[in-house]
Amino acid sequence: MAQSLLENNQRDFWSEIRRLKGTSHTLPDNIDNVNGAYYISELFLSKYDGLYNSVSYDTFKMNAVKHSLDSMISSQCASGSCTDSEHCITVAQVSENILFIKGSKHDGQTGHYSDHIINGTHKLHVNLSLLFSSMIFHGCVPDGLHLSTLIPIPKNKRKSLNDSSNCRAIALSSVLGKRLDRVILSKHYDKLATSDYQCGLKKQHSTVHCTFVVKVVI
Repeated sequence: MAQSLLENNQRDFWSEIRRLKGTSHTLPDNIDNVNGAYYISELFLSKYDGLYNSVSYDTFKMNAVKHSLDSMISSQCASGSCTDSEHCITVAQVSENILFIKGSKHDGQTGHYSDHIINGTHKLHVNLSLLFSSMIFHGCVPDGLHLSTLIPIPKNKRKSLNDSSNCRAIALSSVLGKRLDRVILSKHYDKLATSDYQCGLKKQHSTVHCTFVVKVVI
């Protein structure tokens, strides 16, 4: 806390304050007149299943897109354009990436925490390097890295916590999968250019900027 204060790092400073204060959230035992943890989870399962499958797509077109991407990747590698370094995730890149991990983050599915990686030894970094490099070289990802756990959290704590419409879902993804994402982003940052009009899911940007522009124009 003192270090973040000296560096005028307000974000980390207030994060430490919140960590010291702790949390005292009380989960409601009734949602939409449904009682019990099991039945409430089934309620949200049905709700989000309908929401996230509400946009239809053409299976044939999706398979065609996947085939096209696979063909481009194969031809790129076959032409010799890809070097060994592009398929390889080094131990140094894994170790450097770990410096940016936040503690106490979990995936909600397998019980893995970010602290396991933060406090891991050099041998763990070596094994992660081998795993990530194999995944990229063979174009295959373990099923466990595809899984996410949806957690409903209140949109507005001033409104009823017993109303499912006052909840939005956040996804807890694989701890290892997020590490691979981070390595790829840092490794190929120069090739991942985005539009100037994109404000969400972008470093030092926020959808709040879009909202601000709309309000100013109005």
